[in-house]
Amino acid sequence: MGREMRSGWKKKPRTHCLRGHELTEENTYVFKQGHRIVRGCKTCRTVRETLYLQNHPQQRADTARWSQLKSLYGLTKERFEKLLVLQNGLCPVCMKPFMPKQTPYVDHNHDTSEIRGLLHLNCNAAIGQLGDNPVILRNAAVYLENPPARNL
Repeated sequence: MGREMRSGWKKKPRTHCLRGHELTEENTYVFKQGHRIVRGCKTCRTVRETLYLQNHPQQRADTARWSQLKSLYGLTKERFEKLLVLQNGLCPVCMKPFMPKQTPYVDHNHDTSEIRGLLHLNCNAAIGQLGDNPVILRNAAVYLENPPARNL
């Protein structure tokens, strides 16, 4: 008789998580785990994620940076590191090395989003301030080498 009862028996869906939070539609996330559908408590997940991020602040910053570079430029950590090696760890504008705690900035063409290289913040800003225009940049170099006031 026990076996007959079990064959048609279905487990009732839980109404609360293990920590006692009510599993409402707003407080529940659903995901597939293999062939099963699993429900979880959003409140518990938020608490777990908050504690993890508080205990691992550098992990959070790194993850955010790589996610941003991937979404903006399609640049993975591996391609970023390859580009840094290709540049010999130097900024191609000022030819100075990137310091260990200094983050290289991704220089890109604003019209095509094509990545040009990794630069120091000031080098990247200087190029941007001159409108990414090679003619203006060359004129600026000529001006610096031979300023008009020198001829007074």
